[in-house]
Amino acid sequence: MIFLSTKEINLECGLKTIPVRCLHNHCQNRGVCYVDLLRNVTQCVCPSGFAGDQCQYSIDECQSSPCPKHSHCIDLPNSYTCVCDPGWTGIDCSEDIDECRTIQPCKAARSCINLPGTYKCDCFDSFGGQNCEMTLDPCLSEPCLNDAIKCHPILESDNVVFRCTCRPGFTGHRCETNINDCEGIICSKNNTHCVDGLNSFDCQCKPNFIRNSDGLCIEQNPCNSSPCHSNATCYNLKGGQYRCMCPPTYTGIRCDEDIDECAIFPSICRNGGTCVNEIGSYRCYCASGWIGSTCAKAIDYCHSQPCNRNGTCLNNINGFQCRCLSSYTGNVCQYDIDECILNPCLNNGICFNYHGGFHCQCSTGYFGKLCENSSLECQRLQQANLSIKCIDPNLCVSNDTEKLKQIKQLSTYSCRTEQDRILDTYFTCINKQTFDQCLCPSNLISCIDNSSESKSICNCKNGGTCYWLNSTNYRCYCPPGLTGQDCLNEINLCSSQPCYNNGTCISQLNKFTCLCSTNSKGIYCQELIGPCESNPCLNNGQCQREYDKYKCICSLNYKGKHCEIYQTPCLSKPCQNNGQCHVYNNNTFECQCSFNYQGIYCEEPIDLCKIQSNKSLCLNGGLCQINNHTIQCICLHGFTGLFCEINIDECYTKPCSPHGECLDLINGYQCQCKTGWYGYNCDRQQKDINKSLIIRSSISSIFHLHHTLINISKILPYRYSLLPIRIQYEFRTTLNHVSLLSIGERFQQKLIHNRILTNLDNKIMLSTFIDNQEQWIMIIVEIYYLWIDVRIGKNSMSQRFYIPIPSLEYELQNEIIFGYKNYSGCVRQIEITYNQVYSIVLTDQLVDINENITLGCER
Repeated sequence: MIFLSTKEINLECGLKTIPVRCLHNHCQNRGVCYVDLLRNVTQCVCPSGFAGDQCQYSIDECQSSPCPKHSHCIDLPNSYTCVCDPGWTGIDCSEDIDECRTIQPCKAARSCINLPGTYKCDCFDSFGGQNCEMTLDPCLSEPCLNDAIKCHPILESDNVVFRCTCRPGFTGHRCETNINDCEGIICSKNNTHCVDGLNSFDCQCKPNFIRNSDGLCIEQNPCNSSPCHSNATCYNLKGGQYRCMCPPTYTGIRCDEDIDECAIFPSICRNGGTCVNEIGSYRCYCASGWIGSTCAKAIDYCHSQPCNRNGTCLNNINGFQCRCLSSYTGNVCQYDIDECILNPCLNNGICFNYHGGFHCQCSTGYFGKLCENSSLECQRLQQANLSIKCIDPNLCVSNDTEKLKQIKQLSTYSCRTEQDRILDTYFTCINKQTFDQCLCPSNLISCIDNSSESKSICNCKNGGTCYWLNSTNYRCYCPPGLTGQDCLNEINLCSSQPCYNNGTCISQLNKFTCLCSTNSKGIYCQELIGPCESNPCLNNGQCQREYDKYKCICSLNYKGKHCEIYQTPCLSKPCQNNGQCHVYNNNTFECQCSFNYQGIYCEEPIDLCKIQSNKSLCLNGGLCQINNHTIQCICLHGFTGLFCEINIDECYTKPCSPHGECLDLINGYQCQCKTGWYGYNCDRQQKDINKSLIIRSSISSIFHLHHTLINISKILPYRYSLLPIRIQYEFRTTLNHVSLLSIGERFQQKLIHNRILTNLDNKIMLSTFIDNQEQWIMIIVEIYYLWIDVRIGKNSMSQRFYIPIPSLEYELQNEIIFGYKNYSGCVRQIEITYNQVYSIVLTDQLVDINENITLGCER
């Protein structure tokens, strides 16, 4: 569309025409300016949606009302959009949203009723609000304690509160206090006191006293209950007091507190021992080489004779040392020195090595340890008249003074070992003693059995060397580690139990091996191994000793008993509330939270239904809901809008008749009627009534009823009885069971044994005690749409309880009766005030006087 911006201009200056140009920003809203050279005018070419000679007008596409029903139009540049009203959906907004199925808004409701564009909740009794989310009865939570008789909901300062009717023996707002029935009670018997019960009391024995078989309270020994620790001694101090005498390792009033000896005596463990406190004791973990309860005793490594009796054992710290005899060597003197290597035998003597020494077999004519003596020396000994006679020096070796000396040393042992037997095998024994023969000591050398068969073959086994004593007998020289006649017996080196700390000894040929347990090491298992000494913790984990066990303190990203498991930061699932964990190259992580959580670990919930200052996103009591990442405000009745910010104007439909003016309320309206009109919509006209009925009379009649009733409904001039209504009366009777006020079938008041019971829907809502039944009792009943206020007695307060739907308005229109089941007694000051306008006092002009209803009150 093209609009001319100016009329044709033809200005002449002299004979020339001034050309027209497009000025800056001449065309608005992105319109394009052109110059018509032929006509010398400017033109604006407007974009779609705009008009005017300078494109200054926006075209309202909603002006033609293009949107369907249940929607509203939103104008856009060169377009429009239709937005469905709340409660409607679909292409043309003709589909009603079933809120009962989609959002399920009703809370404490019997059912949800879907309506066009909205919904309605059928609430349970004592619940209200658009979604039945508000309770009208605080007694539903059962606030009264100790099995109270009744909970009464009442309204105080527009707040619903409750009052409890307590059972005998209890008091307090919630019947939470047990009445002290012992107040003012003095028990007569000695050593007794009063104990409060439930609406009762009992005289019981005082503390520390017990009742005997005679019923008397005698003092008991407090130690009988074993108040002290099991290791302590209890002393009775009389008067119910006691004292506990603690053992050395406990303290406290009851001796149940352990003394930390390690803290009090830091040097209790000696020689580098570590003290660990235990319940009732302590334990010293000794350093290597020390034992004992306080690590004061050095370990006697020589106790098991580890030097194999071939040397002297010397104790050292954390071990021992063997000083071997001259014929032995090795760390435990386990190896025999072969002296024959040095060829010690002289005069062509043959050297034979044995454990602990050597023997020289001398050639003919020589004798002595090293065969250093000739036969002439033996003759010299004979001439010296010595008792020893020698014919064959090679046969009897006892003339060897050095060897004889060794034999005498061996004879000092009371118990001979296998090593002694090895030495014995090198000596010859002769059974028969002759003048020319030497007798070797019989207690050392076992002689050859003559009964044995002569041998012609040498049977030395396992590398033993055979030595023939004569033509029929031989002797075996066994290699190290073997013994016996034919070198068949292996010497058991484990017999001396050389292994420590429960090590297992394994004997082998000429040696032994100690197999240590897991907590010891060394050749003899003499060194204890700490639990951390084997470095059980992997991946730079730190080993921490805990008594005889250990614990691994793992480095970052490792876990497990031995820190053997590698874990990424996300392995422990640090992200909460369904947050996603992502690991970076530097071994860090980040939590990506869901839309309604925040924080490093997604631990902080985000209340999307709250705005700044902690105010609700939904206004006017609207309920904020989040479904599938969508925020929706469920408005209370009477409000609409995206945030429930719009108050629906119920007067928009003009519900009041022309005789009333509409006043908009929250979720409703009120018609203020003109004079002479009434009704919810001011659609009912009042009739003329007798003014004597609506003007309160200063004189009220006293009626005496004889088994009859007064039907108040017949006296009221208007049968519609709009709320609120107030009914007041005073009565006096001598009977214990009479009926008082009745409103339809739902509300009744009656007197039963000095108590006035107020019933609603066959439930006792109020029970009031009256002191003197023969006095005049005033009762006021005020009925509103949602509740009833009842006041019994001139100086009492009103009690409020709520009315389950529907209200009593229908009942008021039908029947209001005093003495609904026949009443006998007096009644006065019957006054009915309703609509806050009209007030009627029953006099004898309004009540039919007959034989059953008389004036005055007879005692």
